[in-house]
Amino acid sequence: MANTTGYRMLGVTDDLLAVNAEVCRELWRMVDIKGGTVGALTPKLILPPRNNEDFRISEQEARFIYTSVLTRASRYFFSVETPTREKYSFTKDAVSPRSALSDLSLYTFDDGFKKQANVEFKAGNPPVDHLKKDIEKLVRERVAGNWFHLLKNVDSGTLPSLFGKFQEVFQMPEVTAHVKNMEPIVFCFCVLDKKRAILKIFIPPDNNLEDYCRDFFNIDYGVSGGEVRIVNSRGWVEIV
Repeated sequence: MANTTGYRMLGVTDDLLAVNAEVCRELWRMVDIKGGTVGALTPKLILPPRNNEDFRISEQEARFIYTSVLTRASRYFFSVETPTREKYSFTKDAVSPRSALSDLSLYTFDDGFKKQANVEFKAGNPPVDHLKKDIEKLVRERVAGNWFHLLKNVDSGTLPSLFGKFQEVFQMPEVTAHVKNMEPIVFCFCVLDKKRAILKIFIPPDNNLEDYCRDFFNIDYGVSGGEVRIVNSRGWVEIV
């Protein structure tokens, strides 16, 4: 179908960058169960309390806000817990490969639905094997990917620790074997307390994947007086 609107249609990775930035801003406008500054644009989703009177955050908050943004301001349809096209063996004792689930999938409609992207959500600093399963799905499904990672807060060691795990995952044979055929992945790391986020597009390299990942998952920053200061972004785009 021809575009007759006079506007340039953005590609899916451009759209994902825009959606991720808006999701971050919506998350920053959320309030916890105790309240806070509630205005006209405050999301109706709130952060639930823990027993110690702190509040809990998880990947579910990011997923609900993400679908809210899609519903309100995008051209995409979506499905949740979408069965994968490929089959996977995530455990050593698996009898045979089986279909997995993508957290969220985006579609456009033109004489039928066409899948455009898969989205995976994570929160906190999970173990390597939890990251590996979802990265493998994004790499192997052969549509654009989006990794949205929600962090309650960061100190000077948070991202180096997390980024080291991603570097490790991209050296695992189940992932490296499929990198050459993968589509780009938009990575977003959103920090709730600091109201800061970084975005970057992972474009599969022709060679030397290890060096590429070491450079991609890298950023020079410091945290002082509760503020984050980026010294060298190394290609990450900051959202504030």
